[in-house]
Formats: sequence, structure tokens, C-alpha cells
Amino acid sequence: LCRYSFSHPIHKYLVFLTGLKKSKVIDLLGAEVVKSFGDIVETRAFAHEDVVVLVDKAIVELVDASNQLNIKVTVDESVKTYFLEHYLANQGFYSLKHMQEECLAMMSQYQLEHAFNGVLEVTLRRNTEWEMVIGEQVVPYSSCVQQDSLEMEAIKKELDEINRLLRD
Repeated sequence: LCRYSFSHPIHKYLVFLTGLKKSKVIDLLGAEVVKSFGDIVETRAFAHEDVVVLVDKAIVELVDASNQLNIKVTVDESVKTYFLEHYLANQGFYSLKHMQEECLAMMSQYQLEHAFNGVLEVTLRRNTEWEMVIGEQVVPYSSCVQQDSLEMEAIKKELDEINRLLRD
């Protein structure tokens, strides 16, 4: 069991997160204790159809964030396939966010390194690694994203700002 507590001006809450079924929690804590909890919320992993909807939403957000960076991105079907195959049920939408951030980092790094003015038109695809197709040129992820911590930090700040804008 993992315990959290937080306060509301009128009420106090004690939240337990567990992977156990309600019957097992009752066995561990006793029926009277569980009965005194008030609300018990049970969740389940998303069905495959729901994950498809989440992936579609993640791709739309990726395109929207790219537009804010002045990048017009076309997303290859391999991106959706990769998102679906690498979706982690225990992380939910956050596993998709991580993949979005990788794509945005690659595109914005390329844009930064090439001092690109105007709209950068990119086709994003996934083979053995992320790739951008710009005109006839194929640009792999490994050639775009540098490990220099200052550059990566600047990209992360820019992505955080974009995520904030998408939430608002």
C-alpha cells in the first residue's frame, strides 16, 4: 500500500494506492477499517480501443506543439504503430508524453542547429530510431539530439513551456 494525505478546508483525506483487489485490502486491514474509508475507487487499465484514442490524441498534440515551433510535421503511420507498441499501461498517457518529447526535441534541435527561418516541413517516422524526412534527406534522431546538457536543458524548458500552453 502507498499512502498519501492531503487537506481540504473542511475535510481531511487519506488516500491509499494499491494494486490489490478490494477483497485483499479487507483481508489485510479488516472490514471495519475499510468500511470507515468512505469512498473506494477502483481503476482498470485502458482497453486497447481506449489506448488507440489516447495515441491519436498524443499525435494531434505533437502536431500542435510542432506548429508552435514553426514546424509543419506530417506523421507517418509508423509513429502511431510505435506509440501503440510502446505505450506503458502503468504510466498511462505519460508514456506517450515521453515519446512526444523525444520527437519534439529532435525537430527543435535540428531547427536550432540549422538556424532555420520560416516553416520547417518534416515527415516524422520511426524505423530503428526516430527519423525526420526533410525533402529527400533522412535525418536520424542520433544525429540531431546532442547530449550537451545546456542545449538539452534549453530544449526541455521550451518543451515545458509548450506543454504548459497545451494544458491552458
